[in-house]
Amino acid sequence: MSKYEKRKQKRNRKSFFERLIVITFMMIVTYLSYSFYISYQSSNTIETFAQVGTMEKIVAGRAKIIRDEQILYAPASGDIEYYYLEGEKVKNSSRVIKIYKKDLSVDIEKKLEEIDLNILKKQEKRGDVLYYNDEIRDIDAYIYELVNEYMKYKNTDYVFDIYTLKRELLSKILQKRELLASEETSYTKQDTVTRNDYNNMLASNVNYITAPAGGVISYYVDGYEEYFTVSKIKILNEKYLQVEPSKYIITSKKNYVKEKEAIAKIVSTGTWYITAVLDQKQTEEWQAGQAKNIRVKNVNDGNIKGTIYHILEDKNKNIVTFVVSQQLNKYMSFRDIEIEVIESKVEGIKIPKEAIIKKDLLIVPNEFVSINQGKEYVIRLEEGQKKAVGVSLHSSDETYAYIEESVKGVKRGDVLVSSKDNKETTLSATKEISGVNILVGDIVMFKNINIIGSNQEVCIVDQNAPNSVNVYDKIIIES
Repeated sequence: MSKYEKRKQKRNRKSFFERLIVITFMMIVTYLSYSFYISYQSSNTIETFAQVGTMEKIVAGRAKIIRDEQILYAPASGDIEYYYLEGEKVKNSSRVIKIYKKDLSVDIEKKLEEIDLNILKKQEKRGDVLYYNDEIRDIDAYIYELVNEYMKYKNTDYVFDIYTLKRELLSKILQKRELLASEETSYTKQDTVTRNDYNNMLASNVNYITAPAGGVISYYVDGYEEYFTVSKIKILNEKYLQVEPSKYIITSKKNYVKEKEAIAKIVSTGTWYITAVLDQKQTEEWQAGQAKNIRVKNVNDGNIKGTIYHILEDKNKNIVTFVVSQQLNKYMSFRDIEIEVIESKVEGIKIPKEAIIKKDLLIVPNEFVSINQGKEYVIRLEEGQKKAVGVSLHSSDETYAYIEESVKGVKRGDVLVSSKDNKETTLSATKEISGVNILVGDIVMFKNINIIGSNQEVCIVDQNAPNSVNVYDKIIIES
């Protein structure tokens, strides 16, 4: 081999190694660039899986609680004593509150107690028929029954029932004591005269407030008891309901009251009402008499069963009043509430709301779309020349095909020609669709969705819709 050929062979080997180094370097750069891109994309996306979920279809709105309630006012200024606890049942005409001048009353009551004890001691020494008359025997029998009833509730959670029994028991004991002390005999004549004088003095110093009707006593007073009444339900409109939110005053915390001051209220235990301002479109098919499940927002207390009592149309709102027959004593301190009326439940695939992407599809008449070897294409007019352009067909119906707009494909403003009759059309109309990006391996695919329920955080989509999301699909959320 000549020297020239040896030098040429050496140069070729050197050139080969140089090219190999350059190619290797380019491959490394390409790989690192791709890795950086993938890393960057991953850091800006969140992946989650589609899951089966349920969601309630609700109608929400602001509401007022309306009760049949009667305010009790103080007939005079003075110290106050409450005979019943909050939420306790009272009978019609029961004494519920006493207003008095404390210093004077305590002194008189102390003297009355001394006189009564003196009379009872004298009566006990008699041993005559008084202790065996029918009235005394009836009281004793009733006391016996009350004691047995009390034993049933002992060590239970029925606190109100225990307090009620205790009050009735004390009432009967005092009634028996009153009978024994009030009988005027030769043994107790002087004591009885003195007792009557003190009772008259006490009566002039004390005002007893009685329940105007049977019900539940409450010391939560907000001043709207005579504004929101059952008799006004059918005329309540949105403007009437737009008053300052109620601020309850707990009257039982007071030890002294002024004349004409609200001191308590008696609430009917029969029926309560909830009047709500609701969207008219969501409630346009509602009718009086329909049963509804109601939930008070931000109160974890289960559902309230109500019946539509009355509907008043007011501009774009419906003022809907529900009648509720179940006991709602725990809402005694509520006037303003936010409710959710549960219409139905939907089941499907749950996806995050932030993953939803909206796209505009071109609306193309079917006659302008052709198929060749299973691939769709259209004929576009470019500078007077016809050109076949492949398209990405999203879906179609009897009249139109819905095609994704793209730079390489077709876009708004393009003129298409029908392959059948050379008819022309300019693309302009679009249809908005919703969907999500799904990661399949390293490929990102767009899948459309049909939303059947949503809230602020997630959507429920129809899992039976064509080309939709499937359970456990990996959904991409762009951050």
